[in-house]
Amino acid sequence: MNIIYIEVGRGGIWTEEDLTLEATDYGLTFWVKGSDTGAECFYSFEGSDSANFSQGRTCTRFAVGTSWTEKNFTVSLTAQSAAKLYLFSTGTGTLTLDAVNLVRTDGQGGSDPNAPPMIPRIVTVSGQNTFVDSNSFFPIGIYGGAPSELGSTGFNLIGSVQGGDTLDALNECEQYGLMAWVSLTGIARGHVPELADVAARPLKNHPAVICWYTCDEPDHNVWNVPPPEIRFMTKELEIEDANHPTAVLNMAWTPSNMYQYSNDTTDIAMLDPYDWDVAVVANDIDTLRDAAGDNKPIWTVLRAFSETQEPTASYLYGCAYAALTQTSNGILWFDYSYCQTHSNTWNTVKAISLELEDLSDALTSNTSSLEVTVSDPDVDTILKEYDGDLYLIAVNIGAASNGVTLTVSGVTATQADVWFESRTEPIVSGTITDDFTENGRHVYVFPAP
Repeated sequence: MNIIYIEVGRGGIWTEEDLTLEATDYGLTFWVKGSDTGAECFYSFEGSDSANFSQGRTCTRFAVGTSWTEKNFTVSLTAQSAAKLYLFSTGTGTLTLDAVNLVRTDGQGGSDPNAPPMIPRIVTVSGQNTFVDSNSFFPIGIYGGAPSELGSTGFNLIGSVQGGDTLDALNECEQYGLMAWVSLTGIARGHVPELADVAARPLKNHPAVICWYTCDEPDHNVWNVPPPEIRFMTKELEIEDANHPTAVLNMAWTPSNMYQYSNDTTDIAMLDPYDWDVAVVANDIDTLRDAAGDNKPIWTVLRAFSETQEPTASYLYGCAYAALTQTSNGILWFDYSYCQTHSNTWNTVKAISLELEDLSDALTSNTSSLEVTVSDPDVDTILKEYDGDLYLIAVNIGAASNGVTLTVSGVTATQADVWFESRTEPIVSGTITDDFTENGRHVYVFPAP
């Protein structure tokens, strides 16, 4: 947060609502720096109960250097009080503040001082896959979800754009068996990448954390964060925390940005291709794969919202399965709040999440080396091999097409189970013949040769 003054004066920022403070001791900490040597700062608690502060209600003005410095103060109260916290700039130039914390020093009112220490899960990336404690993990996520309401779904990950990644929120995710990332978007958009490790430190050992979401849409035309700053954050986080990778989400509006942000800038490359044409979505994801290379996970954030008309089930299924055929290694939806007011969208993405959950073992397994040929160029496929079976995932990104042939070299099986459709299809000399609706998907499972 910045306080900028054209003239030397006194002004600042403050908490919007009164803080309820108990009769105890607190530690107040924050990081501060100035744009020039004339920057000054002080803090003050203001309110009708100010007489209840026995120590630290305010501090004297102090000079602020031009590099980040952590300030620490003791605040003591003799009775419960309500007060706003003000942070004032009284010098010249720009005063920048970050990581403001007010914490009881008696261990009460926050985390339980007698609670066992947090033990992080060890999250690694290898090739295109993500592993949690050495177990393969296919992310099925939604932005802003409520953990208590996702129990009957296939979702295993909750994401946020910025904020909300508190200890209580992570505890709730852990309670319901969900993973979550911690968003450092505020650090990135504030252009203070050197504070990434400071921001990560309090939560890095929580068992619900899957990765550090360094920035949401850094290539946005309003809050642009250049690749070197994201790259610097990744390097700082690698030093601070060896147990979790980093992820950054790009927009799809300029393909060249994918190449700048997706290679050595992050451990996991993400994209939100919000086009209404499923073929365009597929092409954007293909570009991300090219930018990220073959040895990095790519996660796709798909559109489950609209300012005009509600997304159709056909569109939602088409996007999800197009992402799979274009080698996405994780799928998330934006966002939960829209889904809660649009039941058709919610029911569809929930159904898709359950399908992805059923497919997750196959999706995290090797892609088969067997050749797949398809008679219709609009039908995209990916062939996975798991536990002795082949999983042929196919999606039509064009208009409805009947009599499409899909041939897998070397296959001797004579029948395929069509998952999620309660039917089978014959295989004749390695060939399946089937009809596809617009954006339609089929998943064929049959023994590997």
